[in-house]
Amino acid sequence: MLFRIITQSKPDPNLNLPPGPRKLPSIGNLHQLAASSKLPHQVLTDLAGKYGPVMHLQFGQISTVVISSPEAAKEIIKTHELTFFNRPENIAAEIIFYNHSDLAMSPYGEYWRQLRKFYTVELLSAKGVQSFHALREQEFANLCKWIASKEGLSINLTEKIGFTTCDIIMQASLGKKTDELSKFTNIANKCVELASVFNLADFYPSEVFTAGIETSAMTTNWIMVDMLRHPRVLKKAQDEVRLVFKDKGFVMSLRRAQVSKVSRKRISKDPSGFTDTFSKRKYGAM
Repeated sequence: MLFRIITQSKPDPNLNLPPGPRKLPSIGNLHQLAASSKLPHQVLTDLAGKYGPVMHLQFGQISTVVISSPEAAKEIIKTHELTFFNRPENIAAEIIFYNHSDLAMSPYGEYWRQLRKFYTVELLSAKGVQSFHALREQEFANLCKWIASKEGLSINLTEKIGFTTCDIIMQASLGKKTDELSKFTNIANKCVELASVFNLADFYPSEVFTAGIETSAMTTNWIMVDMLRHPRVLKKAQDEVRLVFKDKGFVMSLRRAQVSKVSRKRISKDPSGFTDTFSKRKYGAM
């Protein structure tokens, strides 16, 4: 598995790639982001100063070209717009936005064009925006009054502005106020945060690390929980381990044939179903 990751993380040597820093096996240039105390965009700025406005980086299995000059950006955005129209896939955005079905993350095509048309014609047209003028005016007037009432006190203006904006959007969308602005705002902020940060699954699309670690750890946890809930099964497992290992003290002294024999014996004698823990439990995000 590790060999596969290392070989897949290497860019095609036949590609004419821009200059960039040296890549390490498997991780590429991820260490340069993770090991720095600076924010990712600051690290990229420093690297661009050394390797130029068009540089190549390798993030896990993802080959990346970083553009950091107005001229190069114009070439991408204007001249080759359709080629670079789609946003990079992001595992958090895929989950949060229902498989990239929102306007911002959906791939370019007929679905995106129809979605954009709906937004521009029905929601964000001049007439539509103007229809909520009174609502915006009232809510921001309330905000100003609240600020004035807190004269001489410390206030969290960022939070309050967020609540006000959320209130306007909720009323425009649903036609009424909500008493859960704080919860809704926190969820919205968390979604943006998750969709904006780097995730391991974004750099290793096969997700072998996540699957291996998460399922193994959770299976072990649930086995322990089930045994603690059923003292008879726990006592039986303890007796079997002590019988097999006796004074050996560690698993490495037990041959594979003995492990198989003990496993088969437990399955045949214990019909409680705990040997099927993995299929009984749910793992990962629901």
